[in-house]
Amino acid sequence: MCLSPSLPPFLRARSMSRTVAIAFACLLSTTANAACPAATPVDTARWIYEKHQDFYLNGKGSADYLSKPLLSLLKKDWACQNGDQCAVSANPWTDAQDGDVQKPIDWKLVSNSDKQAVVEMTYNLGYKDAPQQPVASQTTRLLLAKNANSCWVLENLQGPQGVALMQSLEEFPYEGD
Repeated sequence: MCLSPSLPPFLRARSMSRTVAIAFACLLSTTANAACPAATPVDTARWIYEKHQDFYLNGKGSADYLSKPLLSLLKKDWACQNGDQCAVSANPWTDAQDGDVQKPIDWKLVSNSDKQAVVEMTYNLGYKDAPQQPVASQTTRLLLAKNANSCWVLENLQGPQGVALMQSLEEFPYEGD
């Protein structure tokens, strides 16, 4: 923006203040978005899987990408995991204790609103140590929600057997409940 020298000084200062205010507002909005792991539900789901697929293991989950209710229930489960059988007894991504997610992985947005989205992850479950075993095509559903910072976070995970992680965590009879 070019400030004309023919403008009176008070108008030039006012125009410059407006320019600085707009630039500052843009900087703040960019900074807020930069704190999110990804901008879209699909990209967030992919990021969580690629960077933090072990979020359900003791001490691995974080409020950076998990909803408060899910993280709270996971912490309860982690406290139980001192050799005891707890709510999470299999990989919640696959609903299996064995097997590996094999590429390619297909990510698809199933539903989306301002506050929630559902993303499907379709993949083949195979066995690296037993390649003769047949692979099975499976789909896992991720429920994402926007947190206080307007970032997408994982709120629930439903494995291919239809088992919702939140339901398993909520219904497990922890000692002392």
